[in-house]
Amino acid sequence: MRTHLILLAVFLQAPLRSEGFQGWYQLTAWHRLDERWNVGGFLFLRDDDAVGRMGGWTVSPRIRYDLSPVWQLQFNLSVLESVNTDETDRQQWLRPEFEANPTLPLGGALTLNVRNRLEFRFRDGHENTGVRLRIRPQLEWDCGPGLLKNFFVSEEVIHDFDADSLTENRLTPLGVTLRASASTEVRLYYMWRHALGHDQWRDYHVAGVATSLSF
Repeated sequence: MRTHLILLAVFLQAPLRSEGFQGWYQLTAWHRLDERWNVGGFLFLRDDDAVGRMGGWTVSPRIRYDLSPVWQLQFNLSVLESVNTDETDRQQWLRPEFEANPTLPLGGALTLNVRNRLEFRFRDGHENTGVRLRIRPQLEWDCGPGLLKNFFVSEEVIHDFDADSLTENRLTPLGVTLRASASTEVRLYYMWRHALGHDQWRDYHVAGVATSLSF
């Protein structure tokens, strides 16, 4: 019992020494062209202290191709501005992104979705190109018909090829998806964000709201 308490304390140590609290607000819209092709867009706003200083924004037109019932291919072109992890500089980026994402039924009410994204990052005023790989497995538990669609947990890791190391980890231990209407879903979640700054790791608590529209 004592060993379990020590391990729990170690696990909670990083989240408890959080640098701050962030609010993430996301909107995704998709329009289906035919049985395989979809076009859409993504808008992201990040507030530091949830309703305080604007920490960043992203605008991203997107194209998705449903290769099979399991696999989806996606291309995004993201334009974004964000405060860096050390909170010392505000940076602008152009970021082409390629995704190959499987959806795997696990039996019963469980489904595993994995987002695999390769990003090519062009920073405004710099000639060099940065490349990152982001992998985010997400486990969903379906709740059947009604307002409550599912509960989910996820874990995203980000690998920076220029730094040759992992530079960020995003753990979502609890999230819920609500059906607002036949074409609208709202995801509410808590995330622990563990990000590498210039010379040290920083931790943030994140409360997120993600709305998805399809038409």
